[in-house]
Amino acid sequence: MSRSADCDETSSMADLTEWEKINPMLTRHGCPAVHVSGDPLSGAVVLDRQTSLALRTAIKSLVEDSERRQNLIHGLIQSNNQLKHDARVQQDRAGRQEQRADELQRILDGVKSKVRDLEDDFIRRMRQQQNKGTGLQEEKEAAAAGTLCKRIQSLQAAD
Repeated sequence: MSRSADCDETSSMADLTEWEKINPMLTRHGCPAVHVSGDPLSGAVVLDRQTSLALRTAIKSLVEDSERRQNLIHGLIQSNNQLKHDARVQQDRAGRQEQRADELQRILDGVKSKVRDLEDDFIRRMRQQQNKGTGLQEEKEAAAAGTLCKRIQSLQAAD
């Protein structure tokens, strides 16, 4: 035998050995095993009709499954991007609402301060009015006492 024939026979035997290794994987995943036959000298691997059909069906199923998974992955990526966008929109909205709440809190604090100032001013004015009223009452009483004293003196002088 020539070296070329030995090489072809070894290559053909290697192909058959590879198919024998692949068959358990195929059957484990629900695919039928591949039965090959061929002339080791020709270098060709021949499949019978049933095996060829089963192999084509399995390949078609794998390709369709791969396409479904690809579409699923694409859909998940789009959903993920939409969720990220929605999260950014919500974060922006929350940030604006937080700023508005801070602004309203500052306004409320300012109004509370004004109310306190007005209350303090009102209390101060009331005290001034009370003090003024007390001072006028004292003056009235002093004037009445003075008038009474003068009257008493005039009555005493008339006696």
